[in-house]
Amino acid sequence: MFPDLSSLIAILEAELEIGEALQKNIAEQRQAIIDWNLEALLKFVEQHQGLIEALGKSEERRTEVLASHASADLSKLLTSIPTDTGEYRQLSDLRKRSLERFKRLLSDEEGLHALKNNVVGHLNNAIATTVERGGSVYGDTGRPLAQSVAPGLIYEKA
Repeated sequence: MFPDLSSLIAILEAELEIGEALQKNIAEQRQAIIDWNLEALLKFVEQHQGLIEALGKSEERRTEVLASHASADLSKLLTSIPTDTGEYRQLSDLRKRSLERFKRLLSDEEGLHALKNNVVGHLNNAIATTVERGGSVYGDTGRPLAQSVAPGLIYEKA
């Protein structure tokens, strides 16, 4: 067995777990938006940031371990390991699962971002229509101005 391959395997497994937690978190954020639960959404956004930071630290450790094998990435390291070994099969499987998980995660992130932008767009439109009322609602005295009503509305002729 190559030195540090067990630590590399552990790092890759941890990254997969973080990826799974990120996917769950994205689903929870999406549901919080659908439910209009701002408190839950903020909690999930904070958790998401912590998971992203943990993933970044894990990537740094993985890069260090790969560098200790004079390899820039996992694909190159795999070419130096005999294909009939358990380490090769395990690393190859972890690489495949990681690629699938993080491709899906990227797609989920893009979908969540689009949903958030859509909600923000609707909120901005709603706010813009309330701001476009024109004129002050209150006079110089601070009392509400009398609202003029179209005569047809009073006599139900509109």
